[in-house]
Amino acid sequence: MGRTIRIEYPGALYHVTSRGNERKKIYYDEYDYLKFLSILNDYYERFGILIYCFVLMGNHYHLIMETPYGELQKIMHGINSAYTGHFNRRHQRIGHLFQGRYQALLVDKDSYLLQLSRYIHLNPVRAGIVEKPEDFRWSSYQGFMGKERKEKWVNYDAVLSLLSNNEENARQLYLKYVHEMPAQKIESPLKDTYAQLVLGGEEFIEKIENIIEGKIPLSDSSYHMIIPEEIVNKVAEVMDTEVISIVSLAGKDNPGRKVAIYLMKRFTSLSNNEIGKIFEGMNPSTVSQVYSRFRKELSGNEKLERLVEEICMELNSS
Repeated sequence: MGRTIRIEYPGALYHVTSRGNERKKIYYDEYDYLKFLSILNDYYERFGILIYCFVLMGNHYHLIMETPYGELQKIMHGINSAYTGHFNRRHQRIGHLFQGRYQALLVDKDSYLLQLSRYIHLNPVRAGIVEKPEDFRWSSYQGFMGKERKEKWVNYDAVLSLLSNNEENARQLYLKYVHEMPAQKIESPLKDTYAQLVLGGEEFIEKIENIIEGKIPLSDSSYHMIIPEEIVNKVAEVMDTEVISIVSLAGKDNPGRKVAIYLMKRFTSLSNNEIGKIFEGMNPSTVSQVYSRFRKELSGNEKLERLVEEICMELNSS
């Protein structure tokens, strides 16, 4: 069987797991756990990676990790190699520490980030190590509780903002969400994995399929990182309108705004919540509705298709 394809692009979000060879321990004591966390901090500083949540179990780990500049393979090879070197030196051993390659699923922030973070934080409870997730030291959950053990490289706000824009209210809602039912009864979101590659809704899966099929251009295993401001500026230029008229919520039927939202969903990994903030705090559900309606409007409309294609070409050539 061939290896699972790897899709790398700036801003991609992954659920990454790596297990000890022959399911053996990869952490023996506190020093090993702390060393692994220090390596994550090092890669945050060197490559700008962002961890949305993590749990370090005895013989494996889970990370929800964003790569703002792509290079997942380089980053993961570096993390696992650095830790293997430490572990072998400290415990006087040689050979592989991890079982084969790491596993990485592309994750749709809108559809799965929240429930996947809960599932990961409850791993120690399901394993019978602790009764409550807050009792497990080697996960990001204590940071979500607002305790002193917060890591600068964990993107707590991105998860919490899915529940509320008020930090304290979001934290309380998240704790309630994690504890709302016994850990053993919470269904694994991983059951919805598509083609052993993607964990996401229909829109997100379509985007990844377009990348694989070459409809969204890739270069050197990552596509040109297009930032939201670049999209808005290019839409304004091609459609001969003002930027302020695109990002403003004034007016119900704003053609430029619809095009910009469509392109942000297509070319970036921003969540609906993040996109909404660009458009004066547009509701995330409204962002999704605008995108879905515009896709239908685009289908079979040659004039509109030519306009969008022109903007896409301008973006890819800039």
